[in-house]
Amino acid sequence: TYQWQVQVMCDASVDHHSAWTSTQTFTTLNPCANPTGLTVTNVTTNSATLSWVGNFAADHYTLSYSIDGENWTEIVTTSTSVNLSGLNNSTTYQWQLMTSCMSTDDNNSDVVAGVSFTTETPCALPQNTTTTNILIDRATVSWDAVASADHYNLQTRELGTDEWVEIYVPANLTSKIIYFLSPDVTYEWRVQSSCDASNENVSSFTEVVSFTTLPTEGVTDLDVINIMLDRATITWGAVDNAHHYDLRIKVLGSAEWTNISNIITTSRTIYGLSASTDYEVEVRTSY
Repeated sequence: TYQWQVQVMCDASVDHHSAWTSTQTFTTLNPCANPTGLTVTNVTTNSATLSWVGNFAADHYTLSYSIDGENWTEIVTTSTSVNLSGLNNSTTYQWQLMTSCMSTDDNNSDVVAGVSFTTETPCALPQNTTTTNILIDRATVSWDAVASADHYNLQTRELGTDEWVEIYVPANLTSKIIYFLSPDVTYEWRVQSSCDASNENVSSFTEVVSFTTLPTEGVTDLDVINIMLDRATITWGAVDNAHHYDLRIKVLGSAEWTNISNIITTSRTIYGLSASTDYEVEVRTSY
């Protein structure tokens, strides 16, 4: 703090002058403190949040950021954080901050450098999408691995519908069996890679891939041969892609069937029949 006075000199000599004015005082400014706690969070492919600890004496802050250290973009704010957007992906940025304790910028802190940061690289698009092992109720979809993927977002739907069903696929898998499909129906699917758990950095979706499940086929050419007193052989035509066949037989007019399951051939001899008795038989395909 300083004091001061002034008097008027009425001639060149120092003998003819006024009295001193009353004493005035003033205090020089406190230096504006440097900003502290400079941090970078929420870095994405094109944005980042820069923040710092506020100074109670601050009027405003001047933040500058640059790619090359020569050309700076300046932002003036009264907040203690700034969200930068529109950044270039896969790019390292420098940034610095100055506190101003007066609106006229007459009392400023030093310019303090923050830790540089690098925006994320966009997640790569999965390649070589294929559909295999198409059955009546399932199909296997697959794609090439993306090295930086955290997981994949797989979407499926029936052709002609609007809503996609989303399936989470861990990064260590690049294929998925889709179950509970309907026979002879066309489905669509697509997949995207996600390079973080929160889906902030995702690729675009692949082009839509379509496939049609197999139709169900009933058994044809059902026949009974080699009929004897206590046995008969049931035969039928093979069905493409059948896993196995199920057969049932009963006395004509009876309510109770005898079931034989998991037949992998196209014939079966039934033993233990009664002589001079009419029977009925049915065979079905299982996929």
